[in-house]
Amino acid sequence: MPVHFETVGVLTGTIYDVRVYPSAEGISVYWMDITERKRAAERFDRQQQTNQTLLQAVSDLGNGVALANAKARLVFVNEAFCRIVGYTTEELLNIPSTWALIPPEDRATLQARYQQRVRGEPVPENADLTLIRKDGSRVNVELAIKTLADNEGVQFIIIARDITERKQSEAQIEELNRDLERQAAELQSANAELESFSYSVSHDLRTPLASMDNLLRLLLDDYGAQLPESGQRVVHLIQENSSGMYRLIEDLLAFARSVGHPLNTQTINMTEIARQVFQELASAQPDRQVDFRISELPAAQADPVLLKQVWVNLLSNALKFTRGRAVAKIEVGSGKLEVGSETSRVSTSDFALSTSNFYYVKDNGAGFDMAQADKLFGVFQRLHGEEEFEGTGVGLAIVQRIIHRHGGRVWAEAAGDQGAGFYFTLERAALGDSPNAAPSSVQRISPESQPVNRKETMIRVLVVDDHQLFRQGLQLMLLKANDIQIVGEARDGKEAIELAQSVQPDVILMDIEMPGMNGLEATETLKAMGHPARILMLTMKTDERDVRAA
Repeated sequence: MPVHFETVGVLTGTIYDVRVYPSAEGISVYWMDITERKRAAERFDRQQQTNQTLLQAVSDLGNGVALANAKARLVFVNEAFCRIVGYTTEELLNIPSTWALIPPEDRATLQARYQQRVRGEPVPENADLTLIRKDGSRVNVELAIKTLADNEGVQFIIIARDITERKQSEAQIEELNRDLERQAAELQSANAELESFSYSVSHDLRTPLASMDNLLRLLLDDYGAQLPESGQRVVHLIQENSSGMYRLIEDLLAFARSVGHPLNTQTINMTEIARQVFQELASAQPDRQVDFRISELPAAQADPVLLKQVWVNLLSNALKFTRGRAVAKIEVGSGKLEVGSETSRVSTSDFALSTSNFYYVKDNGAGFDMAQADKLFGVFQRLHGEEEFEGTGVGLAIVQRIIHRHGGRVWAEAAGDQGAGFYFTLERAALGDSPNAAPSSVQRISPESQPVNRKETMIRVLVVDDHQLFRQGLQLMLLKANDIQIVGEARDGKEAIELAQSVQPDVILMDIEMPGMNGLEATETLKAMGHPARILMLTMKTDERDVRAA
């Protein structure tokens, strides 16, 4: 009976495989040095333990882990991998080939890559793939494949992560990008129409007014002496009205430019620009006594053309409304607006969390009633009669639009006949505008970024109307203002209530006449629910009952 055992040399540590064969003549003993073989086996065991530890660690992170041999057959899967593809462990290990999990249209390409791996050729280790689940549905996964070579041949560790939600998000973002590009094209078209309108107003309206003024001057020069006094008064009235119309057109064009003008943001010396504007305005009124004071103003990041228009409008108003004072006092300065301050008509939510620079123009002029302050910045809004102070009521609307485009706020304070103060901030670059960028440029959204830039100063608007074209047109007009964000649109009152609860708008533009639940009913429901949004009622009718109901 042969005897087989292993022994270790005491002095050398060499491992021997010993075989003893007894016979009639005696015994035969065979010795074989197996030291290297034993040590290699021990290294292999340790490596296997390390691999198992790594596999378990990856599994603990929630990733699917599988091990496939050179024939693409699975020899190991963890529970996470089973959940991803919807099979049990036993079912996966009995599948003849992993190619059953690959969609038919992708198999040829992936099989070619797999063979490249088997041959040891370089192949990308990471890929996004689609797998077929047991129920026939498909799942998007991110795979990382590592090659292992051991005594048993080539094997592959497959680490899988379900990225279905990520793919859905990417698809939504791509759709959003397409929508942004569409809106950009519409905005570009709207800007082109605005430019065309501005040209038409400039050429077709201003030109005949200028001709009319010239003809009236000729009439007075050549035939003024022949006209009775009443006739001369009529000619002067015509001149005054045509001049007023000319100023109105100029102001409307300035208002249009404040919307469509692309921002060219630069560092501006506010002290210098304010002083220069005042000197230009005051030079046209040399007989006035004006005590003008200006302190050193902090520099600002803004468009120099538009910001100069702000100073022109504010300072020209100050000069105009101090006309009745023997000595006009106009002060230009700046300050820090502290959060929590009780500055009149300022909400601290409009400003940064620490402090904000603000600029102001104060005067000792006619002032205004603070109860009417909300009307100041509206187009064609005037708090004084034409007999007292000339003007079109557009200047402050232009100021507000420009300041809003720069991400700031503007407000006013007054005390009866004691003068007025106008304040504004320039918090940040205008939303959607970057230096030297046209307004039609679009910032594409990457999967890693937030899908829309939402500032604290944005006004969230919900548009409600049963006519799609009207909704679209209204949105196009609103989107020209950089501080407005359209958060949704609804076709009737019921949809409006549902959307208002989910998107939480600041303002709801609500049509009155709609099929189903009309705007008045929806408004009453929202008010009963305590919804905080301001609701503006819209109607094409001029029926007094609609006006009273709204």
